[in-house]
Amino acid sequence: MNSLIYLFGTLASAAMPFLLMPIMTSYLTPNEYGKMTLIVTLFTFILPILTLNAPAYIQRCYFDSDGLTRGKLISVFKVLIFYILIVSLVLIIYKSEIFTLFKIEDVDSNLMYILILTALCYVFYDTQLLLYNAKGSALKYTILLFLQSFLVLVFSTWFLYQGFGVFSRAYGSLLSILLFLFISIYFLVRYFKENLIGKNTSYKIGIEKDYLKYGIGFLPHVLSSLLLGVFDKIVIANFLTIDDVAIYAISAQYTSILLIVSQGLNREWVKKYFDHGYTLSNIRYRNRLILIQLVVVIIFYLSSDLFYYLFVDERYIKNNMILLCLLMAQLFHMIYMVFSVKLNYEKRSSLLSVLTFISLCVNAFISLALVGTQGVVGVAFGTVVGMLTKVILVVMLSRDNNFDKCIRT
Repeated sequence: MNSLIYLFGTLASAAMPFLLMPIMTSYLTPNEYGKMTLIVTLFTFILPILTLNAPAYIQRCYFDSDGLTRGKLISVFKVLIFYILIVSLVLIIYKSEIFTLFKIEDVDSNLMYILILTALCYVFYDTQLLLYNAKGSALKYTILLFLQSFLVLVFSTWFLYQGFGVFSRAYGSLLSILLFLFISIYFLVRYFKENLIGKNTSYKIGIEKDYLKYGIGFLPHVLSSLLLGVFDKIVIANFLTIDDVAIYAISAQYTSILLIVSQGLNREWVKKYFDHGYTLSNIRYRNRLILIQLVVVIIFYLSSDLFYYLFVDERYIKNNMILLCLLMAQLFHMIYMVFSVKLNYEKRSSLLSVLTFISLCVNAFISLALVGTQGVVGVAFGTVVGMLTKVILVVMLSRDNNFDKCIRT
């Protein structure tokens, strides 16, 4: 039942970008839509750099044998605050170079501050979501996710009609997450007051080292994963045109809902594995999960014409090869997420980083080799091969004796 609730919530939240798309594509030119896409891409890159995976670590502590203590929580936030100050300063100092790399030209000088503030607010929001997931509160998780996505839609549309243009999505996200910041802080204070184990609030250097090992060890994996996802847009922006970015972004927007669906389906799988590991029933559940994801991808491919007819302005041309490549890439990434749970639970984040970096290198090599002759399609094909490489490696490394025994059983 929880799986269905998670899936419903993620589908409902994923519907919001679809509802926003016909408004954006009719109001903005392909060039403007491409610039807005690059701003959103930059934000998705900044977010994990600033948060240092703190919400996921707090969720992981919930499942530890000694639970989530006050000492752990205080130590995590001490490290996080110091880390955020340093990284924010670096981002502000080098904001011009970062904007140039992402081909974001003629932007408001305050854009970097807006992106940083939005990312910081997401720490509290994501922590609230993941603790709902850890407690199995699927309904509360779904309601929170839906409301936040709905407010992004409302505020982004309002800013668009107020003349903010390519910055409307950034301001819409900031305003929505600011509203939820106060809700999340209230929830977290109440949750920690009622549920934290132990009264110890001392400075625990051992926990800080553990968090740094987890967060910094996972950071290369997250950054490589993000580069794997945004590298295509950076290559297109630098070697082709911003209009090509917009055309590619429409297909990427359509296929990105698969990732959101996968995250919803995986919530229950993460909880099952964290609770019991590789049992026979869990392996069967995992295999059904992969089959469901395959079916969803097929449905999305067959529904693409309807999507373009309903949600996309006629100025944005559909390219079937780009769409097919990105659907396959998302399928491979969805499978990767399922198998990577085991390595993530074992805190082998450095290994995940290596896998993703290898995948990124494969993607970069193929994309740069083909962009000159095949254009956007060549970049999309590089993404497919990069994702496939990552899947093959993680499947090989996530096998263990219990897995083999269950399969024979």
